[in-house]
Amino acid sequence: MTLDTAAAGVCFEPGATFFRSMLETVQNSSTARTTAPPLALIRSVVVLIVSIGVCVGVGAYITAHTPTTYEAQATLLVTSGTSAPSGGVGDVLGSLGLGRDNSSASYASAILSSHTFAQQVVRELNLLSDKRFNPTGKLDIERAGLALKGSAKVMDNKSGVLTLTVDSSSADLAAKIANSYLSLFKESVETANTKKRVYTDTQIANLRSKLDALQEKLKRLNQSRDVVDLPQQTAAAVSNLSNLQTQLTNVRTQLEGVVSDLKNTGDLDELANLKAKEQSLQAQQLEIEKAIADVRSHMGAIPETALEQARLEREISVTEKSFETVAQQNELAKIAEQGDLGAYQIIDLALPPRVPRRPKPGLNLAISVVLGLAVGLAINLLMIPEKPEPGQ
Repeated sequence: MTLDTAAAGVCFEPGATFFRSMLETVQNSSTARTTAPPLALIRSVVVLIVSIGVCVGVGAYITAHTPTTYEAQATLLVTSGTSAPSGGVGDVLGSLGLGRDNSSASYASAILSSHTFAQQVVRELNLLSDKRFNPTGKLDIERAGLALKGSAKVMDNKSGVLTLTVDSSSADLAAKIANSYLSLFKESVETANTKKRVYTDTQIANLRSKLDALQEKLKRLNQSRDVVDLPQQTAAAVSNLSNLQTQLTNVRTQLEGVVSDLKNTGDLDELANLKAKEQSLQAQQLEIEKAIADVRSHMGAIPETALEQARLEREISVTEKSFETVAQQNELAKIAEQGDLGAYQIIDLALPPRVPRRPKPGLNLAISVVLGLAVGLAINLLMIPEKPEPGQ
């Protein structure tokens, strides 16, 4: 080695040492960046965790303060397209255009959804006194009907099946209300034919009892020695007397109405017409009373027992005719009733639900987590710094 070479080695040795140390520093810095997460990533994770935590907390608060609600469901099958019956609630809905020309399904849906029918259910179940339905005790029948109408929903699937759902804070009460809705509906669709059948059943029983009593009385009368066979002329006189007495009763009733109208009217024309009508009725009354007196004068020589016999025979004849007429009406009503009662069938009664309809903790938790992730990502996107423009 020459002197120049040795001098060059001595001069460059400190520089080589400096560069080696810088290289080690760069390598160490690179290793540190590889192993340690950057601050921005830590911040993003924290934002996500906080967002999810806040949303889950809000969801838990809402879940805890949401009233527990149970939903009971009952099903009604509409088997035919009979017209809506008359009477009862059907007449109430007539003003709404929901009368006879609507189908059975539309009629049932209108009845079950009405405020009037909800009030009937409130009265039937005495819900105003039920703390589960009226906890404050401040509801009256009007507001209770509106509240129940809001909790009861009717769904028509257009295939002849109506589904009724009722919401309540009590599972048992929800099922009880739903079943009461359908049972009361079955009663409310009792048609005019059904009412007529019930009425004629009662009339038949009454007429049969009356007829039996009259025949028994006539039988006892015929067994007495004082009874004689009345001639046809006497029997006709007895019948005529009865008709005249009926006419006299009708005229007197009309006359009382006219007298009442005379006291209340202030119209001169109407007053004149009423006066003329009063005079006419009074004349009829006098004429009928005279005819009754004439008939009785001719019947005065007839024994009282014979008159009683004639009266009983005539009354039995009239009762028998009435019995036949009512019996025919009863049979017609029964035939028509069979076509009406089969229109609606309850196919599923409501059972107390085991699981409340709301709140749903699982669903609320899932929604809270998803919402928290969305909020956290949105915040992180807003926190990304803008890139500097070239040349800055």
